[in-house]
Amino acid sequence: MTDGSTNIKPEVIKSHLLTYFKSLKNYPDKYLHRFFVDTANPPEHFAYLCPLCLMNGIIVEQTIGLGMHADFSLDHYPPESIGGFQKILVCKKCNNDAGTFYDFSLKEKIQQLAFNNSTPEASLNSKFIATNLTGRYPSKLTIDKDGKIEISLKPNPDIHAPFLDKFIEYSKDNHDYKIELTQKNPDEKKVSKALVKTAYLTCFDMWGYEFVFSNTGEMVRKFLNDECEYPVLNPSFWLGSIAKTEGIRLPLGLCYLKEPAEWRSFIINICLQDKETGFSEVASVLVPGPSKEDWENLSNIQTLLNEMPITSMSIAHVTENLITDNIFDGYTKDWKLLTDNN
Repeated sequence: MTDGSTNIKPEVIKSHLLTYFKSLKNYPDKYLHRFFVDTANPPEHFAYLCPLCLMNGIIVEQTIGLGMHADFSLDHYPPESIGGFQKILVCKKCNNDAGTFYDFSLKEKIQQLAFNNSTPEASLNSKFIATNLTGRYPSKLTIDKDGKIEISLKPNPDIHAPFLDKFIEYSKDNHDYKIELTQKNPDEKKVSKALVKTAYLTCFDMWGYEFVFSNTGEMVRKFLNDECEYPVLNPSFWLGSIAKTEGIRLPLGLCYLKEPAEWRSFIINICLQDKETGFSEVASVLVPGPSKEDWENLSNIQTLLNEMPITSMSIAHVTENLITDNIFDGYTKDWKLLTDNN
């Protein structure tokens, strides 16, 4: 365990310890062995485990002060590059791994959606080959103010490409050539993982370690680590058209999906924004109740989706955080409230 050196402000660490230890301390068998040799008689302490890996942790105890297994950092969910502003403390390894392996795909996805929506100034990177031009070159597609697509054959004017320069000059006065453009689509599996991770951290922020240690929390982590599939083929779907409908205000964050009745589950609505154009979309991730049966039942929604695409829905925002006043089973209670009232 390190001596606690970190770039995180002490007040941030303190707030996380005070907030989330309320639920963590109800699972001594899940965390004590990571900090103490004698787990039967631990001294008074506050502790926090990285919610993504449950391996690295932070502890404050009178004799050792502040200690941690690894460096921690604040993780924006969704990523800051697409307008994310909520932050949670995770170990740097988990933060860096998510950024390297799948979080970046959300920016690619929102840029693609902005472009497909013909949003002015929206752009996509591409590559092209052309008649009598040796090699494949980067290019860029941009939507102009009139909604038309402009093609830049040399988006970076500083690159040294004499053959390309010669071709561009030739193309100004001649038209006996053919250009073939290719554009790489975002990896939808990575997009799904990034959105599910955001939903997972949203649920952790709401319900603490009761969600993390539930069957659903465990299965979500397995999905993020490529150890299983999500019960729904596409765990997220896009509600931008509904969100932009006049007179409809789509709640963000953790909600109940009440209608259609066959779809009942928690739903996390996530707003993503293309900072360059201001275009925004809402992605929704379905999250079931805490039990193994709830996780397995979520697969029924995929069958229903194949047979009966959703056309209308009723969503209610979850407003009460039940991890207060010595109540530490908010996930279970909220799920019971959802199912009992419907």
